[in-house]
Amino acid sequence: MKFHIVNNEILVPLKCGSTYLERIYPDNIVDINYCDLPNLKGISTIIIREPFEHLQSALHTELLGWLQNNPAENFSTETMIPLINNFITNELNPYGTNHWDVNYYEHLYKFWKRNRNTLKVIHLSDLTDFIKQKYEIDIPHDKFSYGIQRHIGQFKYAYTTKQKLAKWIEETLPELWDELIKEIPKANKFYNLIINGEVSELYELEERIQLLESKFNEFESFSVKYKTTII
Repeated sequence: MKFHIVNNEILVPLKCGSTYLERIYPDNIVDINYCDLPNLKGISTIIIREPFEHLQSALHTELLGWLQNNPAENFSTETMIPLINNFITNELNPYGTNHWDVNYYEHLYKFWKRNRNTLKVIHLSDLTDFIKQKYEIDIPHDKFSYGIQRHIGQFKYAYTTKQKLAKWIEETLPELWDELIKEIPKANKFYNLIINGEVSELYELEERIQLLESKFNEFESFSVKYKTTII
């Protein structure tokens, strides 16, 4: 999962207005992964959107984008299944795709929690108004000016909406769809904490317990190694 840092201060996950902001600040964008978040400084604003809508948009971009780049291929279960599998995080694929990782909301929450006193959270639907008010830049959002939609009339799948694509996956590949969305409730939890400006005391406690368990396991491992060395 990738993020843009825009104008040195706006943190934008891909599919959260990143393409719109690329048009406004084409020469002032840095790409990072969420593993870079713990050391990130100078951010004043986070852009965010609901997890399920984000997933729909990411699937639309990556699946139809692949078809656009491979015009000899057809839209079928055979071509789509490998692409959809990339969205499911596991030991072999811990970071998801460039546009989606269900775990990124938790990482973003941790970043927000550390910096919440100086961070402004903007929902994607308010992005154009935010840019207009803060930077006095007035560029209306037009989804047909970039992305898949701008190829309407040239690309046969350009009329396929993100909702229609998600419905096709749900009905045609129900087991894969269930795997895709099973962690959405977890993502929703962290999304709601961020958008509502709330800190979860239960999550804080769980983090402390995990830290103590990790230190205890390290101690046990060291003790076993020390005993073996003595023997």
